[in-house]
Amino acid sequence: MQVEDEVSRQASMSPGTSDPTREPPPPSELGMLRVEVAVLRERVAAAERVLAEREQRIRDLRGSLRIASGRAGSPICGPPCPSS
Repeated sequence: MQVEDEVSRQASMSPGTSDPTREPPPPSELGMLRVEVAVLRERVAAAERVLAEREQRIRDLRGSLRIASGRAGSPICGPPCPSS
């Protein structure tokens, strides 16, 4: 029995045997994490698209305000006033 125990102990410490603390998570957990990462990446991409659209909208509104403020006596918002 002592020989078997010694062989078992040496086998568990051999470089070819993986350390249980360094093993990858079970496939189901790894798969779930990969799906979660993919979902989060898509959410980030969607948020970046919304951000880009809002930035463009802000630039457009600023340009409109500059044009509207150049007209004397005209309202900033709404359709142009009819000439009297």
